[in-house]
Amino acid sequence: MPKTKKNPNPSPPRRKRDQVTRKAPPLGKVIRGSLIERYLPCGKPGCHCHQKGEKGHGPHYYLVFNEGKKMRHVYIPQESREVVKRYVRNYLDLWEAILQVSALNLELLKRREL
Repeated sequence: MPKTKKNPNPSPPRRKRDQVTRKAPPLGKVIRGSLIERYLPCGKPGCHCHQKGEKGHGPHYYLVFNEGKKMRHVYIPQESREVVKRYVRNYLDLWEAILQVSALNLELLKRREL
Protein backbone atom coordinates (compact mmCIF):
# COMPACT_ATOMS: atom_id res chain seq x y z
CA MET A 1 0.00 0.00 0.00
CA PRO A 2 1.52 3.40 -0.96
CA LYS A 3 2.33 5.77 1.88
CA THR A 4 0.57 9.10 1.83
CA LYS A 5 2.59 12.20 2.60
CA LYS A 6 1.59 14.16 5.64
CA ASN A 7 0.56 17.72 4.83
CA PRO A 8 3.14 20.07 6.45
CA ASN A 9 0.49 22.82 6.66
CA PRO A 10 -2.77 21.23 7.84
CA SER A 11 -5.96 23.26 7.54
CA PRO A 12 -7.42 24.99 10.62
CA PRO A 13 -10.17 22.34 11.13
CA ARG A 14 -7.55 19.56 10.93
CA ARG A 15 -5.30 21.36 13.44
CA LYS A 16 -8.24 21.91 15.79
CA ARG A 17 -9.27 18.25 15.45
CA ASP A 18 -5.74 17.12 16.28
CA GLN A 19 -5.69 19.47 19.29
CA VAL A 20 -9.04 18.16 20.57
CA THR A 21 -7.98 14.52 20.23
CA ARG A 22 -4.68 15.16 22.03
CA LYS A 23 -6.46 16.82 24.96
CA ALA A 24 -9.22 14.19 25.25
CA PRO A 25 -9.11 12.10 28.43
CA PRO A 26 -7.95 8.47 28.18
CA LEU A 27 -10.72 6.10 27.16
CA GLY A 28 -9.86 3.68 29.97
CA LYS A 29 -10.56 6.29 32.65
CA VAL A 30 -14.22 7.12 32.07
CA ILE A 31 -17.47 6.15 33.74
CA ARG A 32 -21.00 7.17 32.77
CA GLY A 33 -23.28 8.43 35.51
CA SER A 34 -23.68 11.10 38.15
CA LEU A 35 -22.04 11.21 41.54
CA ILE A 36 -24.59 12.16 44.18
CA GLU A 37 -24.31 12.92 47.89
CA ARG A 38 -26.99 11.63 50.29
CA TYR A 39 -27.73 11.88 53.98
CA LEU A 40 -29.74 8.94 55.30
CA PRO A 41 -31.52 8.11 58.56
CA CYS A 42 -30.35 5.05 60.43
CA GLY A 43 -32.48 2.30 61.97
CA LYS A 44 -32.29 3.54 65.57
CA PRO A 45 -35.60 5.22 66.51
CA GLY A 46 -34.03 7.50 69.16
CA CYS A 47 -31.14 8.73 66.98
CA HIS A 48 -30.79 12.43 66.20
CA CYS A 49 -31.17 11.68 62.50
CA HIS A 50 -34.91 11.09 63.04
CA GLN A 51 -35.46 14.53 64.54
CA LYS A 52 -37.35 17.04 62.45
CA GLY A 53 -34.98 19.17 60.40
CA GLU A 54 -32.02 16.79 60.71
CA LYS A 55 -30.29 15.70 57.50
CA GLY A 56 -29.40 12.21 58.60
CA HIS A 57 -26.05 10.45 58.60
CA GLY A 58 -23.58 11.13 55.86
CA PRO A 59 -22.59 12.24 53.46
CA HIS A 60 -22.81 8.96 51.57
CA TYR A 61 -21.85 8.96 47.89
CA TYR A 62 -23.49 7.01 45.07
CA LEU A 63 -22.89 6.68 41.38
CA VAL A 64 -26.27 6.89 39.65
CA PHE A 65 -26.73 5.63 36.10
CA ASN A 66 -29.34 4.11 33.81
CA GLU A 67 -29.09 0.45 32.94
CA GLY A 68 -31.70 -0.28 30.32
CA LYS A 69 -34.90 1.19 31.71
CA LYS A 70 -33.78 1.01 35.33
CA MET A 71 -31.91 3.59 37.36
CA ARG A 72 -29.09 2.04 39.36
CA HIS A 73 -27.23 3.32 42.42
CA VAL A 74 -23.77 2.07 43.36
CA TYR A 75 -22.35 3.02 46.74
CA ILE A 76 -18.99 4.79 46.48
CA PRO A 77 -16.69 4.55 49.52
CA GLN A 78 -15.26 7.85 50.72
CA GLU A 79 -11.73 6.85 49.62
CA SER A 80 -12.93 6.25 46.03
CA ARG A 81 -14.98 9.44 45.69
CA GLU A 82 -12.31 11.60 44.02
CA VAL A 83 -11.40 8.90 41.49
CA VAL A 84 -15.05 8.34 40.56
CA LYS A 85 -15.61 12.10 40.35
CA ARG A 86 -12.65 12.39 37.95
CA TYR A 87 -13.87 9.44 35.82
CA VAL A 88 -17.36 10.99 35.55
CA ARG A 89 -15.77 14.31 34.51
CA ASN A 90 -13.60 12.44 31.99
CA TYR A 91 -16.72 10.83 30.51
CA LEU A 92 -18.33 14.23 29.98
CA ASP A 93 -15.11 15.69 28.56
CA LEU A 94 -14.65 12.71 26.22
CA TRP A 95 -18.25 12.99 25.00
CA GLU A 96 -17.70 16.71 24.29
CA ALA A 97 -14.48 15.87 22.42
CA ILE A 98 -16.36 13.30 20.30
CA LEU A 99 -18.97 15.91 19.38
CA GLN A 100 -16.25 18.45 18.46
CA VAL A 101 -14.25 15.95 16.39
CA SER A 102 -17.41 14.85 14.58
CA ALA A 103 -18.26 18.47 13.70
CA LEU A 104 -14.68 19.11 12.53
CA ASN A 105 -14.70 15.95 10.42
CA LEU A 106 -17.94 17.10 8.83
CA GLU A 107 -16.27 20.42 7.99
CA LEU A 108 -13.30 18.57 6.51
CA LEU A 109 -15.65 16.40 4.49
CA LYS A 110 -17.38 19.48 3.09
CA ARG A 111 -13.96 20.90 2.14
CA ARG A 112 -13.01 17.56 0.51
CA GLU A 113 -10.10 17.28 2.96
CA LEU A 114 -11.19 14.17 4.80
